[in-house]
Amino acid sequence: MKLKILLFSLLIGTFCQSQVIIKTADDSNSDIYPWVTFLSEGESNVVEEDSEFGTVEFCRILITTSEIYNDIYIEYGTSSFSGSRSSNTFKRKIVVRDNLREYLQVKGEFAGLKFIEWISWNSCRFIMHGREFKLLNIEKDSIEIE
Repeated sequence: MKLKILLFSLLIGTFCQSQVIIKTADDSNSDIYPWVTFLSEGESNVVEEDSEFGTVEFCRILITTSEIYNDIYIEYGTSSFSGSRSSNTFKRKIVVRDNLREYLQVKGEFAGLKFIEWISWNSCRFIMHGREFKLLNIEKDSIEIE
């Protein structure tokens, strides 16, 4: 009976993905753009629907490279239907040397990060060191990694 329970536990653990919540650090005032090696903006999400003055929110993913090391930044902002951007865009950095590094079990440099695709307006997929992961709800201060 104990063997059956152990095997069942191992089977469930294999098919269930773990999820971690990590905080991001505000980095709105830094100029990272000279080091950006990748930038992608997801689809806009309608916040307020008005034929003339509607509002959408958007997220961008930026990957910077300094020598061989990668960092991930998230930008969030709003825009009107006419296309004018608001001034309340923020930029947050995922502190990779802490939680994300542990979650991905990266030994050595945090390098070789590749963006795969947007899953929704605020979630996307990456691959690094052969391991795929998702960043979910990236418009928030604390994001989910799966």
